[in-house]
Amino acid sequence: MNETSSAPATDTAKTWAVIPIKKLYAAKQRLKTCLTPLQRRRLVEHMLADVLLAVGSTPGLAGFSVITADSNAKILAQHYGAQLIPTSTDNGHSAAVYEAVKVLLKTGVNRIVALPGDTPFVTADEISQVVSSVNTPDSVTIVSDREGTGSNCIASKAPLPIPLAFGTNSFAQHCAFIQGAGLQVNNLSLPGLQLDIDTREDLLALSAMPTRTKTQALLEDDEYAQALQQNKRKPSRPFSPDLLGHLVQ
Repeated sequence: MNETSSAPATDTAKTWAVIPIKKLYAAKQRLKTCLTPLQRRRLVEHMLADVLLAVGSTPGLAGFSVITADSNAKILAQHYGAQLIPTSTDNGHSAAVYEAVKVLLKTGVNRIVALPGDTPFVTADEISQVVSSVNTPDSVTIVSDREGTGSNCIASKAPLPIPLAFGTNSFAQHCAFIQGAGLQVNNLSLPGLQLDIDTREDLLALSAMPTRTKTQALLEDDEYAQALQQNKRKPSRPFSPDLLGHLVQ
């Protein structure tokens, strides 16, 4: 796996998407009441695959990078066409975006779209709307979660003109940062990008939508369907290093 050539080429770089991914074994702890650690990890892998497929089909992007210390996330990222930004730390979403932007600025990237890896229903059209919005002068684009309290996406010219504070209740804080910098808040309503998966209720909402993603197909498996309906963990299949096989064929 070649990580030394993971940065984009200067002559093509312009608007670049960044997707931070934490170590998969530590992901989605809020789902531990209904999913086992292995089920949660498989879920995260499928969600990342869906996001990468959407990003990779988005016009207007010069490219996209995944910043992660997780080996399986690296495999998925490269399979779906992402450039890798290797890191040895796992210090949260904001810190990962900062680290990625620092690398990308050296390659000529001048616009950043920071995306989550847990919005499997996002579409290329939605991301394209975000990309187009970055060209609006003196503004920062923000997309909330479906509750309107968290921040699922921030896009702006680079270097970033505001501090980042991804996490609980970050939407209001980011809007205050944007306005405090004398910039316009460009708030986009994009249902697929706003549906990040953190809770059982989020999974049920995703399952109720017309099936078109790898994640939804996974949730239709009896192992997941029963666990979600009963809201308790069910025994899952033993770990196998081949679990990624169907996602990278």
